[in-house]
Amino acid sequence: MFLNPASFFYGYFRCQSQCVPGGYPNYFARMAGIDPANVPGKMEDESFWQNLSYPEKNINTEIDDFANRLAEQGVSFFSEKNIGPAALQQMKVGYNGRYLVYPYFQPDGNVYSARCVHPD
Repeated sequence: MFLNPASFFYGYFRCQSQCVPGGYPNYFARMAGIDPANVPGKMEDESFWQNLSYPEKNINTEIDDFANRLAEQGVSFFSEKNIGPAALQQMKVGYNGRYLVYPYFQPDGNVYSARCVHPD
């Protein structure tokens, strides 16, 4: 779990064995059976996630292209912040030529949206 408040991934957890998709505290609490009252922040309504449907089109190909571009550019920006290549590869963080791209993977394994953040 990333606990550095200055990190782009603050509060994000990931299983090193990749047995479950990574996520943030509310998701972890649901999986671990932790009482929502003991989790910082607001817990989502479970029924919303159970009825979720996905768009027909995803952006997986674009995300792969952005991740490859970041790998070609080097990852010194992230290594200075103690984020290694393995985490970047697993999360498919990328670069679109102007912005860092953080994909949002859904439980179906696809990406339908991403957050773009200027490196500065």
